[in-house]
Amino acid sequence: MSISGLVTSTTQLEVSGCGWMTLDSLDTEQQILYATLRVPHKPDTSILPSAPPPGLRPQDHVWRVASVSLGIALVMLLVSTLCLYLKTSEGSNCENDWVPKVSCEDDLGNESSARLAALKKELCIGQQGAMCELCPPGWWLNSSRCYFFSGERRSWEASAKDCADRKSRLLVLEDEAEAVEVPRMGPRDEYFWIGYKYNMTQRTWTWLDNAGFSGYRIRMEKYTDGKQCASFKGKDAIYSYGCQHLLHWICSIRIFTLGLK
Repeated sequence: MSISGLVTSTTQLEVSGCGWMTLDSLDTEQQILYATLRVPHKPDTSILPSAPPPGLRPQDHVWRVASVSLGIALVMLLVSTLCLYLKTSEGSNCENDWVPKVSCEDDLGNESSARLAALKKELCIGQQGAMCELCPPGWWLNSSRCYFFSGERRSWEASAKDCADRKSRLLVLEDEAEAVEVPRMGPRDEYFWIGYKYNMTQRTWTWLDNAGFSGYRIRMEKYTDGKQCASFKGKDAIYSYGCQHLLHWICSIRIFTLGLK
């Protein structure tokens, strides 16, 4: 539609600041330039705040969000607690800082008592009382000492090293009673290396690693060149051999004492 058609088809317009007036009183150019139409303004609904869903008040919406957040937090707390429990349950309760010290000591005491009872049952066969005397497996127990009789033959030096590896030493006779008892435990027809050797510097026979201990006095034959290591078969059967000679040997060690309640 042309402008002239719009003008002729409309009889009245509300002119800004002038009230209602007829179009006939204005020429066409004035109508175009100065006429301001007042069109009713329609608000933009896109910028208005969204209303809550029907039937849901604003307060209900807030409480629903808070409930969901609280539920998520509780689930996370439950998972964390479960993981912590599984981790701590793998170790001893006494390793945890929050377990009372007294309780830990009680648990350890009970555990130690149970282990001691098991050891007594397995190792202290035939022994009564609060003290249990033990020797390493394969050793002989006599009085307050343990004895090991080798099943193979070695030189004196190799025999001494084997005893040291066993946390012991070659036999050092402390008295006559021991010299009598030891041969009864091992083979009677064998000679064994013992910790008795001729000291070239002091020119005398001495016991191994006992500079201040004379030990059981053994009557040895006069030293002969090349025969400076002693072998033992019995109280009256001690002879010198060359240290490279291959013989059985005897190791000795103090007994292990296990205290039982």
